Amino acid sequence: MTQHPPADHRLSVTPALEPGDAAFLAGFARQPGAMARIWPGQPAVASPWVPCDQGCCLLPVPRGANVDTAGQWLRFIIREFLGDAHRVDGWVGVAGPLGRGACLLIVEAGDVFEGVAS
Repeated sequence: MTQHPPADHRLSVTPALEPGDAAFLAGFARQPGAMARIWPGQPAVASPWVPCDQGCCLLPVPRGANVDTAGQWLRFIIREFLGDAHRVDGWVGVAGPLGRGACLLIVEAGDVFEGVAS
C-alpha cells in the first residue's frame, strides 16, 4: 500500500484515476522514466503535479512550482482531463510569486483558488 503524505501536501481525486490515466497525467510533469506529454493549450512549463501510485491524489513535484504555475496546471488538468468524471478537493502550501511568502492553493469540487498562507 502506498504511504501518502499529510493531507496538506496533496489533493484528493475521487474516484481514483485508472493506472493508464495516472501514467498519462504524470507525463506532463516530465519526470524521469515517464513519457513526456504535450497537449494543446497546456501551460508553457512542466506540470508541477503527479498522481500518486494509487491514482487517488495529486502530489506537487519537489522542484518547487509557485502558486501561479500550480494553479494554471490544476485548472488545465481539471478542464481537459478530469472534468465531471472526477472530483478534486484539498489544499496545499506552495511558494508564492517572487517577493511573496508561502501561499495556499485550495481546490473545492474542481474550483481552484489561490490565497496567502498565514
